Amino acid sequence: RGTKSSNSFPHDLRAPDRNDYLRFNDALMSAFRNLDSVLVGLDDGMFVGHGYASKIANYREPGESGYPVGGPVGGDTSSMDKHYGSCVNATGHGVPCIMNPGAPYVECIDGCSLVRCPDEKSQRDCSPTSAEFESDAERTECEAQVKWCRQYVRKTAPSDADGTAGDRKLGFIPRSTNCIDATGVVSQTPGQIMKKGTDEPGSCYYADGTTPVQRTLSGPYAYCGDKGEVCNDTFVGAMVSRDYDPRWRSWYNDTRTIQRPNWSPPYLFFATLSMGITYSEPIYSTQEGDEESPSGVGRTVFDGVVAVDYAFDNITNFLVENYLNSSTTVAVAEEAEPHYMIASSTGSRGATKVRISDETLPCPVGGDSSDCKAVRTSILDMAEPSAGGSTALDGVIARAFAKQKDEGFPDADLVSVKADDSASSSAYISQTRLFEIPEADLSWRIIIMSPTEVSAADTILRGDSLFGFLIGIALLGFVVCLALLYHFCKHRTNRTIVTSDWRFTSAFILGCSLLNTASFSFLGPNTDSLCMLRMWLPPLFFSLGP
Repeated sequence: RGTKSSNSFPHDLRAPDRNDYLRFNDALMSAFRNLDSVLVGLDDGMFVGHGYASKIANYREPGESGYPVGGPVGGDTSSMDKHYGSCVNATGHGVPCIMNPGAPYVECIDGCSLVRCPDEKSQRDCSPTSAEFESDAERTECEAQVKWCRQYVRKTAPSDADGTAGDRKLGFIPRSTNCIDATGVVSQTPGQIMKKGTDEPGSCYYADGTTPVQRTLSGPYAYCGDKGEVCNDTFVGAMVSRDYDPRWRSWYNDTRTIQRPNWSPPYLFFATLSMGITYSEPIYSTQEGDEESPSGVGRTVFDGVVAVDYAFDNITNFLVENYLNSSTTVAVAEEAEPHYMIASSTGSRGATKVRISDETLPCPVGGDSSDCKAVRTSILDMAEPSAGGSTALDGVIARAFAKQKDEGFPDADLVSVKADDSASSSAYISQTRLFEIPEADLSWRIIIMSPTEVSAADTILRGDSLFGFLIGIALLGFVVCLALLYHFCKHRTNRTIVTSDWRFTSAFILGCSLLNTASFSFLGPNTDSLCMLRMWLPPLFFSLGP
């Protein structure tokens, strides 16, 4: 809980504190390696985050995107020029920060003045005229639980071809992805940059992987100071620019809405296509009491959210490592429909990157990702390579999961499935278990699949030498039994037949004739239905006789 009296950041965490925060964050994550990233989003739009494993830092200046650019219409926008010209492409060349059609942004209402937050406790009437309270102490407690939020709305950029609002383009404040040094601080010093997957220092390059980063963009950025100071190190080590505002991300909005700590549902990390969950807590500061709090209780102002990402890569790595040389395949999917993929021993992520403007088109590899988003894939669709499946087993897992779902996910039964619809297809058996963590609101379905042998030795198909022979023997037995039945019925008054109880004997002979017809079930491929018939028809027809 951040306050005005915070010892670490006496004036609250603000843009000038970026490097101090990253240094502290790096030390924290070096001690807790299971964390994917720790990040802070503030209600003024500032964002700072740190990926320990990926060896990067992300930073966004405070402010609102969606500002008009390209002329004086609508007022003076010169104060935003510093942001409009701060984006770079994959080769490090400067490009304008222009919003894509349909991209979200935040617009202040009444100068982002404070209003009560949307949670239930903040919406209570704590005034002296309220009849809800029996004492001043109860009313004071009510006031203490009220949270105050900046007033703004979420909008989207117009969806015309060139991203203009009438005759005006809309610009955004970029979130920069920066190289870092051994202390976690942004850097572009050659030979001192930490690189993903190695402890050896290297150099900082743009997204093309060959152009070195050397940025000295100067301007009155918030990072420079709280009094309009100018500096040239705001974008040090900034190799990638992206339109990103924490205030339209689900982990931020959900926390802002409920005003309490929470776990997010599983979702995709855009950069890596890894699955994970986020634990979020609101951050507050305290203002002195005013007319809104006549009892003298200071306002509790919502400042933002601190969040910790837990990646599911450890689950995928565990499955891959332990089932690498095994014939068994294990996958994890969400229990709720549409059963999004969580992890698989095949190593497939079950996610893809597509264009925001046209989701049928893939995101360009190594190019501009500002028009891209990550989409999740259901385990039922993993047979499609475009859905993120990378091996043939992904398709079999999809078929096995669909078969399990059709049969109601039986707990104790093994469910068989074929790899494809051909007669010679390999077969697998599968079983599922439900895994739940109620406090994190997680409910996953784990499926375990193993190959099983398909025996063709007892398969008699058309063209086999036994096919006609079996038909002949079965028909001969059926005819002989019917003839014997006819003889018994015709001579049922004969003393010998009467003594043998002709009714019982006739029923037995009828059962024998039907038993011969059961031989026809052994003709054809070994399907599930025929295998069941082969198991049940002989004893059923035999039992009809006695």
